[in-house]
Amino acid sequence: WLEFRRVLFRSVSAPTTGGHIRVIGAAAAKDVTLPTGSSVTIGRIFIIKDAAGNASGGTITINITGTDTIDGATSKTITTDYGVLTLIYASAGIYETI
Repeated sequence: WLEFRRVLFRSVSAPTTGGHIRVIGAAAAKDVTLPTGSSVTIGRIFIIKDAAGNASGGTITINITGTDTIDGATSKTITTDYGVLTLIYASAGIYETI
């Protein structure tokens, strides 16, 4: 049920269906942008993983679109090698970490 995407270069937009996003490649800053909440079904799960183990050398930033929030913030980061951030689209405009 999870869509799979890889981020090899600079940035990617997460699919509205949720899924597993593997961030790979050299140690450099990378961005993952979550879809606008109005296009996401409540309960969808998004898993963003530093699969290459390079986040300490290049922060992975998870951004929102529009006025949505992630635990009240406009972005979250992964800075630990092999770190992971799991999110759920909890309610209108609100992503939460789980």
